Amino acid sequence: MLQQITLDGLLDRVERPGARDPKELLTEASAVLCGTMLMGSGICGAGPESHDSGVTLATLLPRIAEYRDAFYRRLLDHWPSPHKESLLAEAASGRQPLAAARQGLNHYLARPPRGAA
Repeated sequence: MLQQITLDGLLDRVERPGARDPKELLTEASAVLCGTMLMGSGICGAGPESHDSGVTLATLLPRIAEYRDAFYRRLLDHWPSPHKESLLAEAASGRQPLAAARQGLNHYLARPPRGAA
């Protein structure tokens, strides 16, 4: 299941006026959405038998995060230049693939809801 707030958070960065090409930002948001869905499916598994009682989020999340990041790395291998080079530099400075898009989503999700005191 996908939450509307996740889509809103990804589109917030795309729709915000700035110096970046909106098509590039939309492509990055799409990739982060795929990674988010990959994480969700990894946690849920194929069904109730996917994870035994010894599996905890603390043991599961690092494995899922690794295959999500491997997905991002493989995806970036096929990205067109010069966008690819800027994202590789961003990944190095942000210490994660698609750092700005992922951090933008996290910041959006951490905001208090509108109208909250």
